[in-house]
Amino acid sequence: MLSRKYFKGAQFDERVSGKGLVAVVTGANSGIGLETVRGLNLAKVKVYMLCRDENRGSEARIKLA
Repeated sequence: MLSRKYFKGAQFDERVSGKGLVAVVTGANSGIGLETVRGLNLAKVKVYMLCRDENRGSEARIKLA
């Protein structure tokens, strides 16, 4: 049986700059979408958050600030 001990996936040691890049993230108010937005913000990427519910999208935006 193989385990994560042997297969850890891609590892990134340094941050990359996304300055000047634009991203559109769907489902950005929770879960993977929210964490994706958080990571892109750290990389200085301009992010457009697409959410089904405007109120939940606004709450997510406040969490990220």
